[in-house]
Amino acid sequence: MLVPLLHFTPVDRPFLLAWAVDPTILTGLVLAAAVYGLAWRRIQLTGRRAVPLGYPLAYYLGLFSIALALLGPFDVYNQDSLLMHMSQHLLLLQIAPPLIWLGRPVQLILQAVSPQQSGPVLRVVLRRSWVRGLLTFFSHPLIAFLSFNVAVIFWHVPKMYDLALSHQTIHELEHICFLAGGLLYWWAIIEPVPRHHKLRTGFALGSIFLSMLVAEALGAILTLDGSVLYPFYNQTSPLWGLSRLDDQQYAGLLMWVGGGLLYLVIIFAILVRSFGHEEYHASVATTVTSAEAPS
Repeated sequence: MLVPLLHFTPVDRPFLLAWAVDPTILTGLVLAAAVYGLAWRRIQLTGRRAVPLGYPLAYYLGLFSIALALLGPFDVYNQDSLLMHMSQHLLLLQIAPPLIWLGRPVQLILQAVSPQQSGPVLRVVLRRSWVRGLLTFFSHPLIAFLSFNVAVIFWHVPKMYDLALSHQTIHELEHICFLAGGLLYWWAIIEPVPRHHKLRTGFALGSIFLSMLVAEALGAILTLDGSVLYPFYNQTSPLWGLSRLDDQQYAGLLMWVGGGLLYLVIIFAILVRSFGHEEYHASVATTVTSAEAPS
């Protein structure tokens, strides 16, 4: 049985202070932060390898992005504004997941735990063929790409969008789909575990470009359509004096322009990384050739 979602009217406090407390989400974020922090600290104490400061910075920014999306103003106001709800989706799909994987949490935890401790656990888990099969299936780049983009399209269909806003259980399922799909998708792009390369540069760029086209198309529809596409918002009080159509158009522009720019930044970063690797390998090859040349 679906539980109706209580409607939040605009709260009488500054926008940036409009935060809610969900014990389940808060506990999960605190645990994720604590485990990573303990692993980071243990590696630092052993002195075996220095952890670049960018890793924890990216990881904790990713966790903060999830908190902002699910506990902050974007969640408090998502029933009053499509723009707020779209901002929430952008955080869960395009910002939090890549930041988390750039923090290399799996790599750090494996480095922090000795092989004598991690080995038995990994063997017990990976010994089961069905577990290995599931991991192989869901980590496949094509499955990750489809999961990510099908979720984006499916949950923006007007009927499903309104259903999610009207029922708490479905709304939470939507958030799970976005965050899980985002984590799967960006895992294949970022390759957060050494020597587990999923996509070549060309395929990664193609995947991101196609995902960008999906987001651009949806954003263009929201921006250019002259009617309110999500009837749920006709039942609520608009924010900041915006008309429902204006709110929808701003949300579309956020998805169209803002989301597109994020994809372009990631494409640029991948190209820079790729060229850096090529230059490094070229310099190594030149050094080896020079060393082997007869004097």
